[in-house]
Amino acid sequence: MMNIWNPIYTNWVGTWNDYALPAFSYYDWISYSSYTPGAGDYGTGNNFTMQWKDELEFWDQDRWDLATHTFGGNLCDFEPSNIVFKDGSMILCLTDAIDTGFVDVKKPEVKWAREYFDNSIVVMFSEEVEKTVAETEENYLIANVEITEAIQSSDRMSVRLVTKDYNRENNYILIVLGIQDDAQAPNIIDLRGTAINKINELEFPIIINVGGGEITEYLGDQEWSEKVEYGYWGGDVRYWSQVDDILNTEDDEIYKSERVGLTTYKIRVPNGSYKVSLLFAKNENAENGDRVFDIVAENQIVQNNVDIFTLAGKNTAHIIETDLMVSDEIIDLYFPELIDSAFVNGIIVNKITTDVNERKSENLINKFRLYQNHPNPFNPTTQISFNIPEVSDISLEIYDVVGNKVKTLAKGKYTPGDYKIKFDASLLSSGIYFYQLISNGNNIATKKMLFLK
Repeated sequence: MMNIWNPIYTNWVGTWNDYALPAFSYYDWISYSSYTPGAGDYGTGNNFTMQWKDELEFWDQDRWDLATHTFGGNLCDFEPSNIVFKDGSMILCLTDAIDTGFVDVKKPEVKWAREYFDNSIVVMFSEEVEKTVAETEENYLIANVEITEAIQSSDRMSVRLVTKDYNRENNYILIVLGIQDDAQAPNIIDLRGTAINKINELEFPIIINVGGGEITEYLGDQEWSEKVEYGYWGGDVRYWSQVDDILNTEDDEIYKSERVGLTTYKIRVPNGSYKVSLLFAKNENAENGDRVFDIVAENQIVQNNVDIFTLAGKNTAHIIETDLMVSDEIIDLYFPELIDSAFVNGIIVNKITTDVNERKSENLINKFRLYQNHPNPFNPTTQISFNIPEVSDISLEIYDVVGNKVKTLAKGKYTPGDYKIKFDASLLSSGIYFYQLISNGNNIATKKMLFLK
């Protein structure tokens, strides 16, 4: 049986969202070996014998049926048209009920945008997007903010926008346009506006009651998302109400609740050094080695083969500490399971202070540069700035979306320096326009702006 499906179990794969559709799973070949212990020539201990291999060049109807069944815990129905043989692969398709088969007609969507402590913005799309357009700064607009760089992440679904003049005291709308997926016939996003989720900075020490609610200085447990500052991925809550006393602590209630089976815990903090304390208490009837897991923080092993019962015994508080350097503004804690399920009762994060002052320097050498207009979007006037490093013949032209020149803002010989020119679009129609700066016929820079009446 080969299938692709979306389960109802959020502790397996998280909460389902139709943004994921369509999804495709590719198979190059399938082989089958029978179990022939002592007489085989393949597999573990040579206990298997190869029987056949299907290269999946076509549907072998003597070997495979196209199924229409489903089963409990499954959020989809199996549909024969969602099994496609193409270019030497079998492609299993997960789709909606209308656009079935190996076809993608769905445009990318903006799932969310969020500010970071360094005043960059991360925007998440509903699917993988094409790198060139994703890293084109002019495809993103924030009023009164210049976007100086767009950097696509390795997941190809998120883009970090480096900004200038961004103020975290203000509320902003991010406008996205021109982004496309990498389908054979690319689907291009419609112009979209989304509110930028703001940072609600946590106070230190950050103390979290994992698996439980808010108690005194402890923050209550919550699921991780783009709207929160900390939270879990996966796992279930257990509370040990029958336990009267937890040894080695006065915070009994914290150690009575736990999240078991979690995979990840994330906490947003400014970049820097931190001490993280993980709180554990083994409250179930247990024996040595019956619950073992690793702890990984910021992609570094904190401790292998953690067995809380062996380390501390039953109903006894135990703390594992580690020092971390954070460079992406998120503390990432992972709990790979070795035997049974990982669990955590609490997390405490403290800053590590230092007497060393970090200093940043900038290269202020003049260079040819065209800046993003300000404000953008605008109505009806905006300011366009540029810099030239030497005496140059320059031209600054405005074009509409089909390439027609609509106005010349500057033309002639200019001395080195910074220039600011006002553009009035009151006689033009609303829409997207481009402005292009040419210096000495060979230095060319073009940017996009949005005029909204």
